[in-house]
Amino acid sequence: MIDFESWSPLLKLAFLIVPFVTGFTGLAINFKIAMSRDFEVALSAITSNPYLEQMKSVWGGGSLRSRCLLMSAVSAVVTFPRFYLHMGWLDEKEIKSFPSCLRRKMVIALWLISIALLWTLIGYFFIIK
Repeated sequence: MIDFESWSPLLKLAFLIVPFVTGFTGLAINFKIAMSRDFEVALSAITSNPYLEQMKSVWGGGSLRSRCLLMSAVSAVVTFPRFYLHMGWLDEKEIKSFPSCLRRKMVIALWLISIALLWTLIGYFFIIK
């Protein structure tokens, strides 16, 4: 097993900083989408998902927090459409007509945040053990 204590200080620092940089980059992309006109485009493009429709009415999209939460929900639908199609919670026409540039941004943001979370968890258990 690799001993974290034997690493050089620069390598330790890089190992600890990289997931935060990655995660904040994903959050920044999500924030940019939430604060731009792409927010309305993303919400209006998917109307067949009952969970998303419920969250639109609950969160409303007024505050920054609610807009970012709504974008995270749309990102999950866009990134994993097969799951939602299989469950019957998404119309295939909607996912095919979703703007490809916006889809790419949302998928990248979701994967950056997921990688940062996974890296942080692995790092935590790697350092503790």
